[in-house]
Amino acid sequence: MKLKAVFSSLILSIGVSAANAELREFRFYGYVDQASPTAPKGAIVTGSFAYDTKASPQLQFGQSSGPGYGGASYPVPRGMTIRVNGSTIVSERANVDVVNNFGGNVEDSISVYGQPMTINGTTFENGSLGIYLASGPGRNQVLRDTSLPRSINVQRYNGMNYGWVQVDGSPDGSILSFVILHVTGR
Repeated sequence: MKLKAVFSSLILSIGVSAANAELREFRFYGYVDQASPTAPKGAIVTGSFAYDTKASPQLQFGQSSGPGYGGASYPVPRGMTIRVNGSTIVSERANVDVVNNFGGNVEDSISVYGQPMTINGTTFENGSLGIYLASGPGRNQVLRDTSLPRSINVQRYNGMNYGWVQVDGSPDGSILSFVILHVTGR
């Protein structure tokens, strides 16, 4: 009888946790800005990732809200995918970093990145892929805090909007560089 009560309570708590989750899927597109063996300059790049906007950060530093500098890192439960020039590039393990009010050459930023990564079935243990969006100096109103944004308006990030794929961290390891034009979420 007690075991049944324990399982009922466990099932209820799992159901409540799932009900509180808010998984948001994001899709992005852009274009290759530097020709490479992976894709010619101008090739269309698309990709996707998803995260739970109600997730707690794995790591947090500084102020989580207000005028001070702060940042947080969150897991991306489904990883990240990029498609370009007939290739599919995937990282099953990914993170999102949110920085608010940095106060330097960038103010607010969001980066989504993963490592290791796989290109068309070939795994690169030291490879990585990602996108980075940042607002320029003085533009510290893009984010209100270090929580995960429910939507991403690329035009508000006027500092840097780019993506990358690299097979390792060496100077010759970069195999794709691209500009992010748009991100949609649902």
